[in-house]
Amino acid sequence: MIQKIGKWFGRVCISWSIFVNTFFGGKNNQTVSARQYFRQLQNRWNFCFLINGFFWWQENHCKDSYDKWEVINNAMQYYDEYKEKYSINAYELGEDHVEEKDPLHDYYRLMTQ
Repeated sequence: MIQKIGKWFGRVCISWSIFVNTFFGGKNNQTVSARQYFRQLQNRWNFCFLINGFFWWQENHCKDSYDKWEVINNAMQYYDEYKEKYSINAYELGEDHVEEKDPLHDYYRLMTQ
């Protein structure tokens, strides 16, 4: 039970971090930590030293947050393009415009059964 509460609390904290970052003009789904690391990469003033100090048990919290955000952001950015290119309905309807098989086609088929 305590482990579930801990995971819930972690998700709530991440949600608030994303909200605060968005409220102050940050990018979509980016946490404050990820934004501060991006500012550090640009040699701009940032709070990474404070945030990393707060998460002292992690080697570089801000960099890890930025790396995770990059993966999520890229996945979201290419989702529509991927969906259009590898439409499951196109396979089921036998349309000719699909040139190659979606690498995840079998996975999607199993998930929808």
